[in-house]
Amino acid sequence: MDVPVVMPPLGDAAGELVLSRWFKAPGDRVDKGEPFFEVATDKTESEVEALDSGTVSKLILPEGESAEAGQIIAYIDTNSG
Repeated sequence: MDVPVVMPPLGDAAGELVLSRWFKAPGDRVDKGEPFFEVATDKTESEVEALDSGTVSKLILPEGESAEAGQIIAYIDTNSG
């Protein structure tokens, strides 16, 4: 089952957040609590942990692109491995 991964709200950062780096690629295994991607605001960069375990099935948001909090940016297949 593909579970959506959404851009998290980061404190009081207003507006869009920039996905600065993916730590995983499609087909890679990711475990809950493991760093999955990095988000940048005008003040800081933060690593975001995976909320589910499984295989990365699709990355929607390219590195360097921005998204609003709550926007779907990737999918994890939780039925695999």
